[in-house]
Amino acid sequence: ALLRVDGEAEGRPPVGGCLPWAADATLQHPAAGGRLRLGASRRHGFGVFARRPLVRGELAELAPAAVFDHSEAPSYGSTCGELHHALNDYTFDGHLRGDSILCMPLGFGAVYNHSERPNLGRRWAFAEPNTEGLHPLAFSFALEVLRDVAEGEELLLDYGSDYWDSRGVFPC
Repeated sequence: ALLRVDGEAEGRPPVGGCLPWAADATLQHPAAGGRLRLGASRRHGFGVFARRPLVRGELAELAPAAVFDHSEAPSYGSTCGELHHALNDYTFDGHLRGDSILCMPLGFGAVYNHSERPNLGRRWAFAEPNTEGLHPLAFSFALEVLRDVAEGEELLLDYGSDYWDSRGVFPC
């Protein structure tokens, strides 16, 4: 299976109605090498947690990003209404070669919660272009541990002031 709900191996049924990773079950991401899991967060909804101790400088996740030409974004909003607004919380604006782009992190990339004292940093990682140019998934976020993280600790990113300013809100 691409994603496995902890507890399935012990024969426990998924819990929490339509959210099989609620309560004591957790979802792990195989591409993260068993380092990470999704779980309920005390900060906000769900979060990403360390399945084992992580050390400063370690790569926690290489999260691919779907990248779209920003000029296409309004068409999504006009056809999807509330979905467009919901997706805004999981995307951000960027620039690539002078073009305005819209980025959506995949993997656990869109689930990390915010902290002004983060334990995780983010930087771009690029795939080499081929003869057909860059594929929309050729970009990834390298999510690197900024300080030692204990097993079970939530991994947190600083979203930056642009994220909050664009929404007219201030972080907690």
